[in-house]
Amino acid sequence: MKNLTRPFNSVIYTMINTHRFPITLAFICTTLFTTLNANALTPFEASYKIEAFGLTIGRADHSLTCKNQQCDLTSHATPTGLARRLIGEEGHERVQLALKDNVLYWLSYENKTIKIRSQDVVDQVFVSLNPDTLTIENLERNQSWAYDTNTFDPLSMAYALQHRLLNNQPIDTMTLQEEKRQRLLTFNDFGEVLLSSAFKSRLKTNHYVADTPEYKVSIWLATDLNLFPAQVEIYDKKRRRGMTLSLLKRPTFH
Repeated sequence: MKNLTRPFNSVIYTMINTHRFPITLAFICTTLFTTLNANALTPFEASYKIEAFGLTIGRADHSLTCKNQQCDLTSHATPTGLARRLIGEEGHERVQLALKDNVLYWLSYENKTIKIRSQDVVDQVFVSLNPDTLTIENLERNQSWAYDTNTFDPLSMAYALQHRLLNNQPIDTMTLQEEKRQRLLTFNDFGEVLLSSAFKSRLKTNHYVADTPEYKVSIWLATDLNLFPAQVEIYDKKRRRGMTLSLLKRPTFH
């Protein structure tokens, strides 16, 4: 995956391949739908603390808005403290989704890396579904991939996991769509875990893990918050580095 500073911009899933900050938490991302019933997505706003190398390096604010079963999931990730001086960049992500007959469909993913001082765009990624060919395209790189309803990007993967569990759908055949490649993910249920969070010392969660030869993705879903992603952790096995996205306060649901 890309760098740990790019998903939970990714809870759920950009790894450390560059030094840019934008986090698509990212899996990390990070990354990250809540529903008041199993069939609908409820708009929300949520804030996550981003940690790497044992330090807090930033904050990612996620929001979901929906209209007529069309949804926009966005993330704004920015470095804080000393990291803000060292990195000097922030990440803006947008995912378009659709919900029909209990199935969540991924439509597109956009990620912009922006200089904090000048607001100049220094990097941009756009990957989208071509409805005519039913392929996922990155036109800038002249790449395409097969599409099915198991496919989600780093930012939306954790929320897609939540939606599937609420609807009793399989979680062992999911596909992570990145800028340059697709990766197969098999999530396994590791049971109930009491998580120490910023707003509750013993937050009851269900722990899910996708373990691959290259990285390990762990997602904790809060049972009292309708399985909303409470924490996401991505560990790059080759680089021996990890990043964690932790919920800072209770999400606001609209």
